[in-house]
Amino acid sequence: MKFGYARVSTLGQDLQEQVAILMEQGVKENHIYAEKYTGSTKERPRLKEMMGILRDEDELVVAKLDRLGRDSKDLMEIVDELTKKGVKVHFLDIGTVDNSATGRLLFQVMTAFAEFERRRIIERMQGGRAYKRATDPTYKEGRKKKRYGEHEFAIYEYRKSHSIRDTAKAFATSESTVKRICRVLREREENKAEKEKKED
Repeated sequence: MKFGYARVSTLGQDLQEQVAILMEQGVKENHIYAEKYTGSTKERPRLKEMMGILRDEDELVVAKLDRLGRDSKDLMEIVDELTKKGVKVHFLDIGTVDNSATGRLLFQVMTAFAEFERRRIIERMQGGRAYKRATDPTYKEGRKKKRYGEHEFAIYEYRKSHSIRDTAKAFATSESTVKRICRVLREREENKAEKEKKED
């Protein structure tokens, strides 16, 4: 039987994109275990529930390597437990890991590279922030407001005469992304109209 696991690391993030990807891989929606996990605690109730259900010859599908574990050590422990039970773990970004010598070697190598890349990105970001703080007195940390270009406006216009599902297929994106873009651009239109009305 095929199962899926989806996770985001902050409460504000959306799980729908991962869920949509898993369903495209043939995982039934009621076999997808999804949760919003924050902090360094190991308590992930949906993961724990799923681990207790998976059996020999089952397949677990995960969108990306880093969605299953907190770090490389945690990830290796989870995969080790699953493969010893005879469960195949299919990471869509690297391939399938099983209890064979080749499968375990592939997993160990890819996990090491993923951890290296993660640390490199963190160090680069920290270095960039430190430089900005030291050289730019006006620098403020935080996420920049997302800018929407021609692609997003095209999605918005297309959605006006098509369903969310058809729009997502036409632009090769997830339904949750279409909803988010349309919501933001609609709010901007409404705010602009309200502002112009007050000025008149």
